[in-house]
Amino acid sequence: MELRVGLCFLCVLLTPVLCDESCLRRSESFLSKLDAEIENMKKSIGEFSSFTKEVMWNAMQMEMRLRVMKMEMESFRQTAASGLTTVKATEPMITSTAASAASAASAAAQASAIAGPSPGTSSNAVSSTSSCSLQQLLQDQFRGNVLIEIKAAPPVTEPLPPTAEKLTKPDQISSCSEAPKTGIYSLKLLSNVSTEVLCDAEYDKGGWVVIQYRFNGSEDFFRNWTDYESGFGTLDGEFWLGNEKIYQLTAEKPREIAFLMEDFENNKAVARYATFKLGNKAEMYSLKSLGSFSGTAGDSLSRNVGSKFTTRDMDNDKSDSNCALLYFGGWWYDNCHLSNLNGKYTKGPTTQYAISMCWNSFKGFHYSLKSSRIMVRF
Repeated sequence: MELRVGLCFLCVLLTPVLCDESCLRRSESFLSKLDAEIENMKKSIGEFSSFTKEVMWNAMQMEMRLRVMKMEMESFRQTAASGLTTVKATEPMITSTAASAASAASAAAQASAIAGPSPGTSSNAVSSTSSCSLQQLLQDQFRGNVLIEIKAAPPVTEPLPPTAEKLTKPDQISSCSEAPKTGIYSLKLLSNVSTEVLCDAEYDKGGWVVIQYRFNGSEDFFRNWTDYESGFGTLDGEFWLGNEKIYQLTAEKPREIAFLMEDFENNKAVARYATFKLGNKAEMYSLKSLGSFSGTAGDSLSRNVGSKFTTRDMDNDKSDSNCALLYFGGWWYDNCHLSNLNGKYTKGPTTQYAISMCWNSFKGFHYSLKSSRIMVRF
């Protein structure tokens, strides 16, 4: 067969001199079959790529279900341990109190026997009050006791040095492109409403509103819906600007957005999108668009376009579970994420899967980044 194919190729080249029409037809038939095989291989490669993506998401869902089961088991253990501790702590109290009550009842019975029954009281009533019935009564009384858990207040930390210049009276501007240097300014938003923002005048010619900044883990980002809507933290430290303000930045038109990241080995990366737009409150601050991607961090967010914002007390994601509870953050979770920049701040490599401040295409799911800075060009 191989010899015949070789001869046919030779015939294609030397048809005018040596070959007949039948050899040429066989060559054309062979080339047609070869084209068909190539198309089948392209189709198979596409199917394999789609299958690989599906496997990755299925693995994430399995991890998520496993995390839910672990949380339920831990809750069950804590409940069981609490109940056992309550029983053990209550029994000595019951026994001691019952013994005291029984002694008191015995003394009262002896005094009653000496003094005689009081008017209107029969001897049967006195004899029916035995230590056994008192003990049962006390047991019934203390059966409902529960333990009270006392939690110590978190340690007070010293204030951190500011990362931006704090102006005593922020200058009024209508765009961060007007900011002469990086610092805090009063920015005019929709309907002449002004709000204080941190403007970055250094990265790529400036003109950026910083909407999120994390660099040392001093601020807790595992917050509720109201906190993420209105914003939290301080502009000269770690903070989230607030979903309502971020929406107003993009209400007029889509804006460019940049995600600046750094690991603990001082490697830096950026992910930029050309047309970021956020939905309003009625739309649950959904990630309406991102546009084209550029940068060195890889694209770990485009998959979540169309997703609503989810917090620990507002489940808007597409998962059967609350992704914010599973991954300790607030984000545009889908089912669930490839990035989690509002997750736990755990400093570098971690054995915990995808719960930290991570960007999968940069450092993977088992690495918590050193810093994250999200900025919108405005």
